[in-house]
Amino acid sequence: MGERPAGQIKGAKGQEQRRAWTLVKASLLFDLFFFGYFGICAYVANHLSQPDILPNHEDAGSLGIPYEEVVFPSRGDSLRLSGWLFPREGSQAGIVLVHGKPGHRANPEIGLLPLAKDLHDLGYNVLTFDLRGWGLSQKSRFSLGQYETRDVLGAVDYLTTHGIERVGVIGFSMGAVASILAAAGDTSIRALVEDSGYEDAREIVNLKLPRLSHLPAVFTPGVVLMARILYGMDFNSVKPIREVGKIKPRRVYFIHGEVDTSISAEHSRRLFHAAGNPADDLWIVPGVGHVKAYLTHREEYLDRVGKFFGEELN
Repeated sequence: MGERPAGQIKGAKGQEQRRAWTLVKASLLFDLFFFGYFGICAYVANHLSQPDILPNHEDAGSLGIPYEEVVFPSRGDSLRLSGWLFPREGSQAGIVLVHGKPGHRANPEIGLLPLAKDLHDLGYNVLTFDLRGWGLSQKSRFSLGQYETRDVLGAVDYLTTHGIERVGVIGFSMGAVASILAAAGDTSIRALVEDSGYEDAREIVNLKLPRLSHLPAVFTPGVVLMARILYGMDFNSVKPIREVGKIKPRRVYFIHGEVDTSISAEHSRRLFHAAGNPADDLWIVPGVGHVKAYLTHREEYLDRVGKFFGEELN
């Protein structure tokens, strides 16, 4: 066979060089996209999982009833949680109040301190506390209910180990989600009021993350993945709609504002139906926004909730 002409050899080498350069550029573009995309997602996961601290200017002493500063561990990972206990002498029934995001043990946006006094006046020991990462509790990230469930269980443990045998819980928004998950796994919670919670954390992430991050929705799966890799957060596991049926035959009172623009009232409606307990109650409060039922309908709220706990805890 004859030798190939020099021009053909140079042409072949030129084609190989162009192909190699094309592969290098493609690889560089892929690396740029990969590391750029997940770098942004990691930054967003880090930033948005940090609690936006809401200062607590409320004074428990202003209620005019006895109270104690208390500290107790979360169940399972023993984070230090801080709260106020309003003891009721002679009562073995207690109610835990669980705030949402952002918030703290006395969140005025919910009216937690006056609610604590009202429940105390009805004869209950009341414990209101700061979830992990909020208020005076140990610093941590928030997880839309996954890790906060351990905080609710820690609060229940605190009451039961101090001689309070019958425990109910009122949870608000993210606190309601954590309370559902806690009650589904622990029968120490004898009755639950779910106020303005959501049925599925991933649904909330998909809805709100693009607005909060100012990024297109295509980044949402990456942020969810990085939150799981970096911080162990599994939003797909935070599905109260899947767990709420495990609470029965214990009762749940579902409460939601009809015009809640943060979390639609449909969430509580669907949770109510998924619970599958004919003894449960549902109150969709007309004209009311997110976690505002107590503040706007105080007398009716106390009448309904007081009767509910009276039947379940006394």
